[in-house]
Parts: sequence; C-alpha cells; structure tokens
Amino acid sequence: MKKIVFLFFILSFMSFSSFTPFNHKKYNFTLEKISLLNIDLSETIGGRKYFEGVVKNNTDKKILKAEVTVMFKDKDTPYSVVGKMNFYNLKPKESSTFSGQSVYVNNIQGEDFRVKLSEIIMEK
Repeated sequence: MKKIVFLFFILSFMSFSSFTPFNHKKYNFTLEKISLLNIDLSETIGGRKYFEGVVKNNTDKKILKAEVTVMFKDKDTPYSVVGKMNFYNLKPKESSTFSGQSVYVNNIQGEDFRVKLSEIIMEK
C-alpha cells in the first residue's frame, strides 16, 4: 500500500511540475528603428496587462525617446489602442530589458495585439 501511495505521489508531482500557468507565447516586433523582442504578457490583472521583454535600437544614432502604441483585439473587439510604452536614451545598437510596462485592456480577452512606432526622437 505504501508503494502505491508513493507512486501516486511521484506521478502527481511529475504531472504538476511541468505545468506553468504563465506559459505564454513570446512576441517579436521589428519596427522602423527599434525592435521589441521576446515580449511576454502577464494575465489580465485588474483590467491591465503587463509587458516584459527586450527593446533594441536598430540605428547608429542614440534614440532619446521612442513611443510605441499598443493595440489589442479579440473576437468581439477590433484592434483598439489600449496604451503606449515609452523608451528613453537607447544608445546605438543597444539592447535593454524592460518590465512592468502596462496597458489597460479592460474586457478585451486574448493576446492578439500589434504595436506601432508613434513617435521617435533621435539625437542630432
């Protein structure tokens, strides 16, 4: 009986240890002068989704400010602007991690989203 209980415990542990509740698809976007890479989204928390990933300057000049517009959609909602992410002082060809960027998605379900470079200020 002890062997059966032990075997059940081991099998249960193995099946749950491979389960990751935040196993999301990673997203990559190459925009005009920057790239957003390995973007991971959180679950919707209080109507918000949080982003983390890597932002990369694809130019040979310093970017003083890059503003990215984020648009989400689901089966009931067409692409709608839900927020903006701002990145500052990116050196030429620099990659930098970011986290905690949030957008207000309210009732939009799913993870179908797009980004658009809405403003960029380069060093002269």
